[in-house]
Amino acid sequence: MPIADFDLTNVRYVRFTSTAEAVIPKEPGVSKRIVDIWIDGVPDRTWMDVSIGTTRIARLPLKWNDVALVAEPENSMNDVSTLQFFSKLVPEFAIEADQDEDITFTFNNTIPALHVVYVVQKPGINKSLLGRSASPNVLYACPVTHTAAVNASVNFSLDNALVPVGFPAIADGFVVPSGRQFVLKALAFGTAAAGSTTPTRLHIWDERFEFFSPVEHTGISVEAGRNMLAANIVNEDIVKVKDYVIPAGHKITLNFDASYDGTNTIPAGTLALFLIGLWQVVR
Repeated sequence: MPIADFDLTNVRYVRFTSTAEAVIPKEPGVSKRIVDIWIDGVPDRTWMDVSIGTTRIARLPLKWNDVALVAEPENSMNDVSTLQFFSKLVPEFAIEADQDEDITFTFNNTIPALHVVYVVQKPGINKSLLGRSASPNVLYACPVTHTAAVNASVNFSLDNALVPVGFPAIADGFVVPSGRQFVLKALAFGTAAAGSTTPTRLHIWDERFEFFSPVEHTGISVEAGRNMLAANIVNEDIVKVKDYVIPAGHKITLNFDASYDGTNTIPAGTLALFLIGLWQVVR
């Protein structure tokens, strides 16, 4: 939603430069709700962790090869960048902190400039809601990469979930534990930007059901330049899906096929899949 929808007397703007961490400090008598963030020149393969007080509540992808989920202010669409995009995808999600809680953004790379718009409100928020410090559920969008270098025309496992402490490591072979479920909302895959060695087809399985190709099991194209799961926040271009629930006890299989040119190796961790959705407690 554009900034103009808010009472401007309650809107605040802050800019951080050349930083890997930014803090919106707690303030007695005031709660805070983040409207959105924009970043100038975000480095490749960058994510943002969000903490409310001492609780890590989300890891959100910003850029990974041809996946771009943050915009610079002048390139955003209807004033929308990362946080409002995720709030549209999951309407109950909001980053909100009470008067006794800092809001901390931590990046795995140093970013040139971070723009944050937030609103101040009365204290006494419901901390159990999604995106707050006491929520039993989390918005999940962590990168899943490969520990093996791509140096052959074979199938490679997406076996490395880059998750914060306390988050489920959803990667190849992960089994949803008792009392939990994963609700898939959207998909993105960051391919290698250049080179003649490339991933070709992505395979995502829920038990014995393969997404996109349940009959012939050929997967979906993720080849550089032909990537069906590339994402661009400027156009709000991302593959959204009707809520797909993976319940407790189900095994998730994640891998991709590759075409090797005989010379150029794709290093381990270069490619990443993003399964974007909700990690929920089931009672």
